[in-house]
Amino acid sequence: MLDGVSFFNYLHQNSGKDEVVAFILGIMNSGPYFSSTPSLRATINPTFQSQLCEELLLSCFEDNQRYILSLENEECLTHANYTVFGATHSLEIQNCIGLARVEHFFENNLILKCIEDVYDQINIRSKKVKVLPSAWKSAKLHNFYGRYPEVLYTILALETIDLTLLKGNINDKERVKEYKAETGFEISRESNGTLNRKRYEAQRLFVIPGLGRKLFEWHIKIGPYTRIHYYIDVETEMIYIGHCGKHLDI
Repeated sequence: MLDGVSFFNYLHQNSGKDEVVAFILGIMNSGPYFSSTPSLRATINPTFQSQLCEELLLSCFEDNQRYILSLENEECLTHANYTVFGATHSLEIQNCIGLARVEHFFENNLILKCIEDVYDQINIRSKKVKVLPSAWKSAKLHNFYGRYPEVLYTILALETIDLTLLKGNINDKERVKEYKAETGFEISRESNGTLNRKRYEAQRLFVIPGLGRKLFEWHIKIGPYTRIHYYIDVETEMIYIGHCGKHLDI
């Protein structure tokens, strides 16, 4: 309650006075609208023990709402990502935990309208990430389904997380674990079964100026359709993006 009125009523009363209030109200009016009796039966991964949180995520699923907000000290919804599986499709829901994640979300969602915006931001924010021409080409042919903030966020995280781990000689298993814990997204190394097939290996070979042709076997996974293949040169502390687009053949 604020001065005897509900938060929702307070926003309505002040929507014409403050642009931020009007913006928040617009988001609230767009839903999702919480339902304590969701109409569908679905499974949620990762699992948790809370009927209220389950109803919240099912409401998001019904309204195709991909984002939720949790407090820094949240006790139930503690993972950065949840996937709701229905009878015909699934929905990945990103959980913004704490103020820092919320600021990051709004900052990027307000400015990123296409993949060119993502690459421009990478050039502005990092001196250690280089997007190769091959990644420009693959990105222009790909439908990212509006997930440009995740593309930017996960690529920049390679510098702050994965490069740091590599410099510390951390093993592959721990790299995968740490990146997932920090970002909510997965990185993985291509399997030997895939790389043993010449055609599949060739799809992951990209030319780095000054270094020649390199195998970009590590990649970021964003949903079922988007993969970002990268190569880290620990000696120069440079990160090269060779492919940003469709899931390559396996």
